[in-house]
Amino acid sequence: MRSNKELGTDESGVLSLSALEDPSYKAVFASLQDELIDGEEIPGDVAVSLMRSTVRGITASSFSLRPQDRYPIGSVESPGKSAHIKFTDSAPEYSRIVLGQPPRTGQVLVDICAFELREVGFRALYAPVPTHPLHVRLVHNSHLRNPTSPADIPEDARSSLARIVNYDLQRARE
Repeated sequence: MRSNKELGTDESGVLSLSALEDPSYKAVFASLQDELIDGEEIPGDVAVSLMRSTVRGITASSFSLRPQDRYPIGSVESPGKSAHIKFTDSAPEYSRIVLGQPPRTGQVLVDICAFELREVGFRALYAPVPTHPLHVRLVHNSHLRNPTSPADIPEDARSSLARIVNYDLQRARE
């Protein structure tokens, strides 16, 4: 069993270091950092990872905006859902590095390429934060045009995104 120091956590299991302390995270960041521009869309062939709960099913409401989804992140002022550029296939590793905790029951890691997001009206905008430089924000086109709109992401766009996520989950189970 690896120690908390080796895992990058303190005694309570909470992440205590920058995500860049993780070798896989650091390697992905190093390979992409010259292509990423704060506030700009990431390249279409780059995958983003989302941690989602399957306990109640992944539906359009899974992608509704929460109050914290409306705060600007770096130069991205448009509201949207947080995600990360893919750096692992492991839900426990993703959860530990990004969320600072083990995954909850029913949580799964889903990967979607940026070009797939574009097809349903979303853009993956690079929105790094100091401890997580692979952070992106998934922004619907309507919020790119009007970043201060109080409206939620349109229902049809959230439904389309949920369909993509559910399809990828089913494909992963096969």
